[in-house]
Amino acid sequence: MAEDHPGVDDELREQLECNVCTDVFLNPVTTPCGHTFCKECLSRAVDVRNQCPLCRTILLVGACAEIPVNVTLASVISKLLPASLAARRERAAQEAAGTRATDGAGREGLLPIFVMSEMFPYQKMQLNIFEPRYRLLVRRAMEGNRRFGMVEYDRGAGGMKSLGCEVEITRCDPLPDGRFHINITGRRRIRVLSSRVQDGYALATVRYLRDDDDDLIPCPSVMRPPDYAQLETLEDDECVKRLMSLVQNQARLFKETTSKTIAKMRRGPRPSSRRFREHHAHLLMFLHHLASGVPLETTDAEELSWSLADTTRAHLEGVHPVSTSLLSIATAKERLMLGLHCLCQLGANAEQLYLHLEKETEEDGDGEGGENGDDADDDMEEDGDVEEEEEEEEDVDEEEDVDEEEEEEEEEEEVEEEEEEEEEEEEEASRPIV
Repeated sequence: MAEDHPGVDDELREQLECNVCTDVFLNPVTTPCGHTFCKECLSRAVDVRNQCPLCRTILLVGACAEIPVNVTLASVISKLLPASLAARRERAAQEAAGTRATDGAGREGLLPIFVMSEMFPYQKMQLNIFEPRYRLLVRRAMEGNRRFGMVEYDRGAGGMKSLGCEVEITRCDPLPDGRFHINITGRRRIRVLSSRVQDGYALATVRYLRDDDDDLIPCPSVMRPPDYAQLETLEDDECVKRLMSLVQNQARLFKETTSKTIAKMRRGPRPSSRRFREHHAHLLMFLHHLASGVPLETTDAEELSWSLADTTRAHLEGVHPVSTSLLSIATAKERLMLGLHCLCQLGANAEQLYLHLEKETEEDGDGEGGENGDDADDDMEEDGDVEEEEEEEEDVDEEEDVDEEEEEEEEEEEVEEEEEEEEEEEEEASRPIV
C-alpha cells in the first residue's frame, strides 16, 4: 500500500481534514459559502440545522445533496495522502455496514427501525419524513436495499413492541427542505431480538418470522366463523380455498348491504338512537377499508389474509379490544378465519341497521297521512282568516281616504272665506272719508 507523501506537514494535513469528523476528506464537497466538508458529514449536519457548520450561512438541504464532489481536491488528497484515504474509506465502509439493513437471506438480520404504528405485509402506506434521525435512516436505506422495519410504539413499556414488519421503499421524493415523501409496502414479519440507538434511531437485530414458528398462535377460539366444524374436516389447501371464497362472498354481501343502507339514509330520516348512528359511522369506515385495501379478486391467500388484517384490527379495537397483535396469528388459514368472523359481524350490523331504517320509514309514512289532513284544514282556516283581515284593512283604508278628502275641502273653503274678508277690509280702507 502506498504511503502518505513525506512532504505533508501537520499544517497542510489540517487543511485536508473535515471540520465535522476531523478526518481526511472523503468525497469532499464545497458549499456556496466556500467551506469544504465530507459529503456525508455535510448531509448529516444540515439535517440538524440548515446552516454551514463553520460560518452559519443558511443552506438549502436539497441543494446540499446535489453539490458535486470537488474533483480537484479529491485528486490532490488521493496523491498526497493515499494511506490515510484508504483507511478513511475502510472505516466509512464498516460504519455503513453497521448501520444499514442486511440482505435478510437468513433467519436473522440487522434492520433500522422506524417506530410509529403497526403495519402488515402487503399493506401500503405514505409517509412524510421530517425528523433528522429518520431522514438519515431513509438516505441510508436508499443507498442500501431500500428496506427498514416498522414497529408500533409500546405506550405501556415506553419503547417499541417486539413484533413488526419489514417494509420496502417503493418510491422516494426528496424535497428542497430536506424532507422525504416516501411510499412503502410491507414485506414480511419480524421479531425484534435486541436493539441499540445508532445516530438517533433504533438499529435492531431481528428474526424473520415463518408460519411454522412455535411462538406464533392460532386464531382465538371465540373468533372462529360459524361453520368452523365443517371447515376443520377439509385438508389445509381445500380449507384455505373455501375460506377465501367465503370471505370474498361475505365482503361483497357486506358492501351491497352497506351501500343500500347508506342510500336509504340519504333519502329517509336518520336513525334516532345513538347506537344506530354509531353503527352507521362504523360501517362507513369498514366499507372504505374494503373498497380501498382488500383485493377481493386475488387468488393469493397470503395477500387476502394480510389485506383483510387492517379491517379486522379496526373492528376488534372498536368492538372487543384484544391484546394480541394480528402479526402473531400463525397462518393465512387462521387469519382468514378471523377476518371471516369479523365480516359476519359487520354484515349482521349492516342488515340490522337497514331493517331499522325500513321500520322508521314505514312509521313516518303512516304518521304523515293523518297529520297532512289536519294540516290542510288548518291551512284553509288560516287562509280564510288572512283574507278577512285583508278586506277589513282595505275598508279602513277607504274610510281614511274619504275623511282626508273632506278635511282638505273644508280647509280650502276656510281659506277662500278668509281671502274674501281681507278683500272687503281693503276696499273699506280705500274709500274716502266724507
